[in-house]
Amino acid sequence: MISISIQDFFKWIITGDERQQETKTKGKRLRPWFLAGFLIVFVGMGLWFHSLGVGGAPGTLRRTNLFQYYYLETGAWLRHSGELSAVSPSLTHVMITLGFYLVCAAVGGVLFMGIGWVIRKFSCRATNSI
Repeated sequence: MISISIQDFFKWIITGDERQQETKTKGKRLRPWFLAGFLIVFVGMGLWFHSLGVGGAPGTLRRTNLFQYYYLETGAWLRHSGELSAVSPSLTHVMITLGFYLVCAAVGGVLFMGIGWVIRKFSCRATNSI
């Protein structure tokens, strides 16, 4: 006698195209979790962390949050005359800082996506056990 559960029966019935569609929708449900984590870390770091930026009177340094730092440094770089000094704007430094900042935000997004996956996994188990 062959014993088969209802879930196994429906898995057997589902065609390959429907299986592909099923796996595509699973990934889409985690995208909002990634986006939420990315934005929380992105905005949090932008407001929380500080850096030194050239601003105000020429040749002065200001302690600013990251959003202000990008604004001031990019503006100083665009207005820069080409003379080198201790406070000369560096687009390379801005890009390295921004790259590190985006990597940290992406890691936050992946962590939130993991949290969403765990929550979805346990909520599926809870609904299947009822």
